[in-house]
Amino acid sequence: MNQKLIVFTDLDGSLLDHDTYAWQSAEPALEQLATLGFPLVFNSSKTFAEIRQLRDETHNTHPAICENGSVIAIPVGYFEQGQASEHEYTLEYFAKPYEDIVAALHALREQGYRFHGFSDMTVDELCKLTGLSEPAPRAAKDRRATEPLLWQEDESRLDLFRADLEAVGFTLTRGGRFFHVMSPVNKGLAVQWLLRRYRENQPSINWRSAGLGDSKNDIEMLRQVDYPVLISNPNTEPPDVADLPNLVTTQLSGPHGWNTAVLSIIENLD
Repeated sequence: MNQKLIVFTDLDGSLLDHDTYAWQSAEPALEQLATLGFPLVFNSSKTFAEIRQLRDETHNTHPAICENGSVIAIPVGYFEQGQASEHEYTLEYFAKPYEDIVAALHALREQGYRFHGFSDMTVDELCKLTGLSEPAPRAAKDRRATEPLLWQEDESRLDLFRADLEAVGFTLTRGGRFFHVMSPVNKGLAVQWLLRRYRENQPSINWRSAGLGDSKNDIEMLRQVDYPVLISNPNTEPPDVADLPNLVTTQLSGPHGWNTAVLSIIENLD
């Protein structure tokens, strides 16, 4: 049976440098994946609009998991016979709409919680906060199913906030920069769904999987793959990975660590 590797990756702090958002240090591994025909699936808290820009930059033609597993973008024709479209996508939704989240957060703010979400921010504010320049912040605000926010009070109140969100059908996840309010989905469930599509579409291939991420909201993704990799990130507290005995942690951070890890997985693919 033919064997292929599919790589699922987080972006900020993993494939992308935490401070500069540059990915070019990972070019050797990106080129190797493309040469071998191994799919690279972006799996991020970023919006479809943001990921679409990065897919264009990196010449990525594969599906993408957006907004922490809430939306999966699939190029039209990708899993059918023939050539996949480079510009048209089918969006699969696994979450409540963005408007419902904003309404729930507005009600919780009325109860006295203090936070600042993307829906509260202007494009200029987001530029200053993230260091991004136009049009990236505008793409970051083009949300469909999740709301990133900055918590503006003591973290001792987070558990109560989380419980109040869960009471109205939402969850709170900590990412590399922001907390994310979303439906009860995650990156790992999206990985499961996509892996099934690949295996159903090409049953003659033995699909092996790798996952790379740097923060707590990547753990569910790492649990679903054969080769889980935690990218070192000096800017955040490392997540608890005690239940992942086969996890590899990189020495280098960002795209440098990502590049080394992916090349090693390819070289040692069993």
